[in-house]
Amino acid sequence: NYWQSINIQNHKTNYNSRINCNLDTLNMYVKTIEVYVEAKANYVKGVVICHGKSEQCLSRYITSNLHLNIKPFAKNKGRHSIQITGLMSVLNSKPFNTKKAFLEEYPVETLGKGKSQKLINFKMFIMMDTDDCTEKQKNDFINRTMFSNHWLSEYIVPIYSIASFEDVMIDAGITST
Repeated sequence: NYWQSINIQNHKTNYNSRINCNLDTLNMYVKTIEVYVEAKANYVKGVVICHGKSEQCLSRYITSNLHLNIKPFAKNKGRHSIQITGLMSVLNSKPFNTKKAFLEEYPVETLGKGKSQKLINFKMFIMMDTDDCTEKQKNDFINRTMFSNHWLSEYIVPIYSIASFEDVMIDAGITST
């Protein structure tokens, strides 16, 4: 019976602890902690693709105040807008183009392996203005046919404003021009 002192750190949960115990007890602690850490992993529950800075600010405000593990995505921190007309080029580039690239960027809970692997407890919200596209593009976005050939299609939830989001905020008295 010799005593061992170790530091345990897990990069997924930033779990840090110092344990002083004999070797048998130490092995039991390590197994228990591994099971606990795996069960309590801090998975991303959603990603919000933001049209621009206003949508990104709203997304961050909601996720921060509701303590949701949802990550915003915007071009150049919202300084460059993502248009509905260019949305598929965003989805067809990293990190959204392949499941492997996506899971490297966003730690999402999964079930299964290979091509049958599914994302669990996850949604991709896409916040867009619909005032700068054709009626067909707007309808394809709203009814999700735009995404039908993309691997993320079953997880996509469109969020849209008919007028620009800035106009909606002005009408609501949240901001002024």
